[in-house]
Amino acid sequence: MGIVINRRQFVKAALAATSGLLLAKTGQLHAQTLVRRRIHCPILMYHYISPLPDDADRIRQDLTVVPDLFDAHCRYLAENGYTPISMALFAQALLFGAELPERPIILTFDDGYVDAYEHAFPILQAHEMVGTFFIVTQFMESPRYLTWGQAG
Repeated sequence: MGIVINRRQFVKAALAATSGLLLAKTGQLHAQTLVRRRIHCPILMYHYISPLPDDADRIRQDLTVVPDLFDAHCRYLAENGYTPISMALFAQALLFGAELPERPIILTFDDGYVDAYEHAFPILQAHEMVGTFFIVTQFMESPRYLTWGQAG
């Protein structure tokens, strides 16, 4: 079994990775110039956005959101004034004070399953929303996972 981390550890790791890229990109390499900020921003984490397979075990059942329900989630967010933002924008707000929309929310998709491309991505596009996709690159090109072309 892989490493298990809680949501706080996940967010810290994601922000650390994102902030390192942002610091390198912006040339601000001195961490002491950063200011700590608190920002309220819910993070919704999805694994599978797909029809539930007939042979789905309990874990797959718990981690699957069918496309129609995901579409309803996106519609609800839009109708209630939420604006999905990228993890990179969230990191910019925390590190540099970048401005966020009034009701920011982050939509994440874990593991790089092909349904992220086949189902989640078109629904996000239809609602003009963004998502952050965390991809396990060692699984790419494997059955049920994204290809490099789909990820690009």
